[in-house]
Amino acid sequence: MDNQLVNSNTHTQKLSAEIKKTWTKLTDEEIGFYKTNPDKFYAATTKLGVKKEDAEKTVKKLDAECTAACTKDKAAAPTAKAS
Repeated sequence: MDNQLVNSNTHTQKLSAEIKKTWTKLTDEEIGFYKTNPDKFYAATTKLGVKKEDAEKTVKKLDAECTAACTKDKAAAPTAKAS
């Protein structure tokens, strides 16, 4: 599997987990809207009493943290050497 695809999937999974930790009342489907339909995602957060602007700032921060973690994980991963 392509390493970039693996990193993308890892990032998406980490971000989804962090969003779930932040807004525990969101369903998995609502969290999935972040990538597929952001307007629906932010509508779901506003139903929890979170302003859209605040939700956008929070997700941007979580995204940056997940990106940093994935980059660190990639750097720490052992590389395969040819025999």
